[in-house]
Amino acid sequence: MGAVPLKATAERLPNVRYIDPVDLFCDARECRPFEGNRVFYRDSTHLTPIGAERLLAGFDTEFRWLVGPSNRPGRAPDASRAG
Repeated sequence: MGAVPLKATAERLPNVRYIDPVDLFCDARECRPFEGNRVFYRDSTHLTPIGAERLLAGFDTEFRWLVGPSNRPGRAPDASRAG
């Protein structure tokens, strides 16, 4: 299943967001696991902390939506949402 069906499915579901990090790590010609002395990948599937920071910065709005205002680090869980 390619990215297009995934993106189309996410667009139909209000509680789903689709992110594609390719543009963060690739240009028109190639994908690079580094930029200058900044290495983005630890291995073929895991980001380094610098790579994770780049991903977070690139999708800040999506990640903020994901954690929501009551689930941000440093805040106590909302007891009314416990189930």
